[in-house]
Amino acid sequence: MADGDLRERLAEATAVGDGRAPGVVTGTVANRPRTVFVFPGQGALRPGQGRALYATAPVYRDTLDEASARVGTVHGRQLTSWCVDAEVDPQAQAATEVAQPLLVAHGVALARQLMAWGVRPDALVGHSVGELAAACVGGALSLADAVGFAAERGRLMGTLTAPGAMLAVRGADEQDVAALVAATPRELAVAAYNGPGRLVISGSPDAVEGAAEKLAGLGAAVRPLRVSHAFHSPLMEPVAQALADAAHALDVTAADLPVMSTLTAEWQPRMDPVHLREHALRPVLFGRAVTRLLDEGYDTFVELGPDENLAGPIRAAAVHHRATDADGTTAGAPRAAKSTDIETGTDIGSGSRVLVVSAPGEADRAGAAKASSPGGARELLAMVGRLWVRGVTLDRTALDAGRRRVPLPPYPYQRRRYWPDTAAHGLLHRVTWQAAPLADDAPAGPVLVTGVDATAVREVAERFAGRGVEATTDPGAVAAQTVILLAGPAKHRTAAEFERLQRRWVTAFREALALFDRAGARRLLVVTRGLPFFTASSA
Repeated sequence: MADGDLRERLAEATAVGDGRAPGVVTGTVANRPRTVFVFPGQGALRPGQGRALYATAPVYRDTLDEASARVGTVHGRQLTSWCVDAEVDPQAQAATEVAQPLLVAHGVALARQLMAWGVRPDALVGHSVGELAAACVGGALSLADAVGFAAERGRLMGTLTAPGAMLAVRGADEQDVAALVAATPRELAVAAYNGPGRLVISGSPDAVEGAAEKLAGLGAAVRPLRVSHAFHSPLMEPVAQALADAAHALDVTAADLPVMSTLTAEWQPRMDPVHLREHALRPVLFGRAVTRLLDEGYDTFVELGPDENLAGPIRAAAVHHRATDADGTTAGAPRAAKSTDIETGTDIGSGSRVLVVSAPGEADRAGAAKASSPGGARELLAMVGRLWVRGVTLDRTALDAGRRRVPLPPYPYQRRRYWPDTAAHGLLHRVTWQAAPLADDAPAGPVLVTGVDATAVREVAERFAGRGVEATTDPGAVAAQTVILLAGPAKHRTAAEFERLQRRWVTAFREALALFDRAGARRLLVVTRGLPFFTASSA
């Protein structure tokens, strides 16, 4: 239960329908997810953005008030007013002097509310000015410094640079875009590389309008962004030195959480004058940053903003990443992921999945039309529920404060407890590596064999069968007592080939852990050398 009437919610959950009750989420925890908070850049806000959250989420409200007091009046309003007033002029809200500090304040406030409920991210990433919010949540910048610098950044860009425009482009050939930029290098630039086939161009209004017509004529989908200036383009050069000067006043400390920079696609940006100067001029490498996060095993992305502005590029990157990994051969016939697999967080292949959600989500009360503005604490808690059934840890003490918990029977009419006791092999593992020679000629059957080399997997299973041990490569065929992972060859000629092999090994290992849990097996053996198995060392 996130909020609302218990009787009404139970009626929804038990109503006869297509089997999926509204407002009810389920999931199976196969491994601990690695969560990333994603902070969007300018163009992501809309009127009434924080109205419901301000009224229902106390940590969000306190943080927004703190940021608003630090920045003061901007274009005649406090940040709080700009954030909660649903009647505010969208064009006035999109002015960069308003939008930049408001984005940072809103993102940090959302993150702090989630963290107060025990949702602690494993990494942070911010698109453009969103990197300031990421640095603040990560501990490198105080809230006062983050919103203060964002306000000064917006003021400088709003007063010292010419008006500009930006255009989201999807499905265009990068060579066509590069040719347009080369034709007008001082008026047009690629502002962001958001992922496969997804770019943002920036420049003077006339240059962007002309580029939109040409790209649309070539079959690309184009969408103007709600911005007042041409960020990440040559039009920002008049404020470059002033931004560096303003950055000298920042008190930057060591971050408590990992932050992935979208300027460099590297960990822990320095947030010094040089970085923050280049951050305004150079393109955003969001797609490259997301790909690196996927490469390193991050699989749960929480976008702290409305409209799923960045959810689409993240899903596209995840689909491309999975399709790239699937060009090898692994046991269980891997396949390229479908976009719907990514969006709903369902399994992709065997044991690997990516979930992308946006916070707080749309307000959608039962029996009511979908609201035109984002929801509040109820919708944010519903999103948290999706994370919880995935395995994300929550602080129940904070969540249950001021609420009455209602115990429900796990099975109708039977007063029996079904809560599981601690097992010797739980669903979550702390993996350690220890060489362990086999005590017998072969492991106890039935045996499930998996690995990156399908041929070796099949041959080892056949060798076991020849020795009278029940063995299979099909996870659903038998209740295996032992899972054997064949690590595969380690030969490589280039660094790129090694990285590709490394991704395949990590994926295979995660899949083996999932199979180990699903089968309820007693042992997981990893063969690292010496195939066939009967003369191998194992770990």
